[in-house]
Amino acid sequence: MPLAVQSIEITEGDGGAGSIRQINFAEGSQVKYIKNRINELDENNSSYKYSLIEGDGLMDKLDKITYEVKFEATADGGVAKTR
Repeated sequence: MPLAVQSIEITEGDGGAGSIRQINFAEGSQVKYIKNRINELDENNSSYKYSLIEGDGLMDKLDKITYEVKFEATADGGVAKTR
């Protein structure tokens, strides 16, 4: 079953770097929630880095998972996610 997001809330901070956000999944999902720490927001370069720091699933085997996301304009006017 795919993960359907029920809600997203900022549990610490103002939504910027250092903030913690919790993503809650719909009833019946294998994963109930995950928490991410926003490590870096770069509006000028349309990029951000965040770490999965808590939640169901792999957290009993891993300390954290870190992601880096960058959005870039495409030639046809769309946006591509990279990294």
